[in-house]
Amino acid sequence: LYVRTSVRLLLQGPFLSGNAQMSSALSQSGLIPLKSPYADDPRTVSRIPSNTTDWVLLQFRATTNGPALFSRSVFLRKDGWLVNDAGMPLLDADLPPDESFYVSVKHRNHLAALTSSPVSFTNQVLTVDFTGSPETYFGGEAVCVPVTGTNGVSWALRAGDTDGDGAVLDIDRTIWASQTDSTLGYRRTDMNLDGMVTSADEEKI
Repeated sequence: LYVRTSVRLLLQGPFLSGNAQMSSALSQSGLIPLKSPYADDPRTVSRIPSNTTDWVLLQFRATTNGPALFSRSVFLRKDGWLVNDAGMPLLDADLPPDESFYVSVKHRNHLAALTSSPVSFTNQVLTVDFTGSPETYFGGEAVCVPVTGTNGVSWALRAGDTDGDGAVLDIDRTIWASQTDSTLGYRRTDMNLDGMVTSADEEKI
């Protein structure tokens, strides 16, 4: 049965404190690939929605460490909402509406977000906002970071997981150092998602 999900989150790397949104530089430069970078749902689209920050992977689990029951590559809009191919913030999911799920969102160079408890559907819509409190995250403040914008303090996914192993370690900085390149591209070591790998990205790690 198809239900709808409404999920919002921020990424530390591309967050812009001046307007409490994230950069959409990758999209503006035409650098976001039409094929998702996530193996769990490597689908291809015909166009990237406007104001997109990057691809993310949305997943639903019955337990914190169990397999994903549903995985979908979607787009993260610069205001934090996960959107579909048309740029709309309500996403369809093939899930039973009478059950609760842990909601996970993964990004290619930030620590993943997982809800601290299962979330239920209300009128066939499941809503999660990771920006409001570290208590929303499984792991709390250890896996997220405060960012300050025009609306005060929000909570964002922590940047720096260059190799995607679920931790920010010395190896992530080593990988960054080996891939420093000021030419435009779509790279895992580009923490602020401006299309270049520079010292600004090392600061995020």
